[in-house]
Amino acid sequence: MPRTLTLRISDEQAALLELMSRVDGVSLSEAIRTAIDERIESRRADEQFQARLRSIMERDRMVQDHLSVDDETEPPRQGRGLVAVERPRAPLVRANSKARGASHRGPQ
Repeated sequence: MPRTLTLRISDEQAALLELMSRVDGVSLSEAIRTAIDERIESRRADEQFQARLRSIMERDRMVQDHLSVDDETEPPRQGRGLVAVERPRAPLVRANSKARGASHRGPQ
């Protein structure tokens, strides 16, 4: 099923894409799809990208295996050497909390 994406590009990129699509006699959407297809094919041929991809896929498999349960009787699995990755989180701010005089930490 096709998806619609919003893409922000510079004015220069937009002008170049529009010109290229006119020269090629295709719609702007078709020119963008072709560029995406070409990028995908170049990444498939890129050995360094493929090595990084395999590493990520293996990590994903480990996480999926850690989360999965083979049947309803199997207990949840304990740690299998997964390493937690700390990611910075934006502070939680409730909408209109300043207007109500509420603290972002909730009731005290």
